[in-house]
Amino acid sequence: MTPGTSTTSGVAAPSPTPADIRDIRGPIPIPTAWLLPLLIGGGLVVAALLALLLRRWWKRRVSRVPPPRPADEIALDRLEAARALLDPARAREFCFAVSEAIRFYIEDRFSTRAARRTTEEFLGDLVRSPTAGLDPHARSLADFLQQTDLVKFARAPLARDEMESMHESACRFVRETRSGAESKP
Repeated sequence: MTPGTSTTSGVAAPSPTPADIRDIRGPIPIPTAWLLPLLIGGGLVVAALLALLLRRWWKRRVSRVPPPRPADEIALDRLEAARALLDPARAREFCFAVSEAIRFYIEDRFSTRAARRTTEEFLGDLVRSPTAGLDPHARSLADFLQQTDLVKFARAPLARDEMESMHESACRFVRETRSGAESKP
């Protein structure tokens, strides 16, 4: 005999007590009132973090490009570097460095081709078409460039005090012609 059956007439009949197996029930409802606010809040937090990261990236990208240095600062730095060549044995190198610093300064500051031209070409154009701000210094600039050319190409000797004087006149030229020099003493 099996449990859950009775034998009154010798025939097995189902017992009135239910068996261990239960019938399938419907889904149990889970309260989801908290789910919608949680999704909205999470979305807002993610959007805020993305906005913050985007803002930081944009600021960093914009700040990576430094503003261009003024031409006078670059020229004065080059002239200061040329001081290391203040030795009569290195007069030719010194004149190349000082002349190049002044020529590139003239190009950057006055938008006049000077770096890749001969002194005669540059001075001839300066006489034919005067450049504002450069005219008052044309004579001293011509003397300076011709003196550097004598040392660079004719290998004329140059004493240390002449080199220092040349360096000082180049620095003075840059300081007097820099942009905004009218308002500075």
